[in-house]
Amino acid sequence: MSWEALEAYIQEKTRSSSVLGLSVSVIKGDRVVWERGFGFADLATSNPATPQTSHLWFSMTKIATATAVLRLAEGGNLGLDDPVTDYFADFSIVSQPVQVSVRHLLSHSSGLANPLPIRAGTPHPPSPFPACAGPPRHTCPTSRRAPPRARRGP
Repeated sequence: MSWEALEAYIQEKTRSSSVLGLSVSVIKGDRVVWERGFGFADLATSNPATPQTSHLWFSMTKIATATAVLRLAEGGNLGLDDPVTDYFADFSIVSQPVQVSVRHLLSHSSGLANPLPIRAGTPHPPSPFPACAGPPRHTCPTSRRAPPRARRGP
C-alpha cells in the first residue's frame, strides 16, 4: 500500500467513525518514514491533530506494557514474582502490608488505588494535593489501600 493510499484510508475511517483525532507515525529501523495527523486535537478550539499531538491512551498502555514485561520475563531478565522494588527502588515509598510483585501489578491485584480520578478528555485533572498536579504519580496520597491478593493458579 502506498503512503497516499494509507492516508486516504485513514482519512475515510476518521470521517466515517467516531474517531475525533488520530496521530500516526511509521517507524523503520530508527527513523520516522511517515507521519500524519488526522481530525482534531481539540474540538473546542478546532485545533487539528498533528504527528506531535499527545493523545490519552488510558487502558491501551496495558497491552504494550504487559507484552514488554512478559518478553523480559521469557528472556530471563525479569521475574514475575520478584518484588517491584527489585526493579524500581522508588516504589518502596508505597507502603503495602505485603510486598508487591511484578505479577501483582500486571494482574491489577496489588491493592493500590488509582491516585487520581482520570476522565476522558482531561489529561491532568485538578487535584486537592499540590504534589499531584500534572500526570498521576505513585507518590500521591490514596484514599484506600488493600493488601495484594495471593496468586491464583498458573
